[in-house]
Amino acid sequence: MKVLLIVSRVLGFIVAFFFLFIATSEIIDKALQGELIKGFNLKDYLFFEIVFISSIAYVLSWRHEGLGGLIMTICGVAISYFSDWKLGLPFFIIGQLYVLYWFLLTSKKKEKTI
Repeated sequence: MKVLLIVSRVLGFIVAFFFLFIATSEIIDKALQGELIKGFNLKDYLFFEIVFISSIAYVLSWRHEGLGGLIMTICGVAISYFSDWKLGLPFFIIGQLYVLYWFLLTSKKKEKTI
């Protein structure tokens, strides 16, 4: 069960870092070209906001696995809605791993109390 948590954390770090790096470099590129305001449409802004929220949820999931995983799962679905479904899949899968770990942890605690 601890392996599930470690895998979730490592994969979550890689995905969150990669997506934040790509989003930040895209914003910097548009700013250097002078197209920061008119270069993005509403879907791009929503995509960047959802990636940012999902990255915060990743940090939250280090302490609260269930809540962070649930937010990451919802963000993965939202990213898939606003963009290509393949871009939201990593956040969805990692969020589900955190939720699975949280579920196994709480069910194990309930078994010990019974």
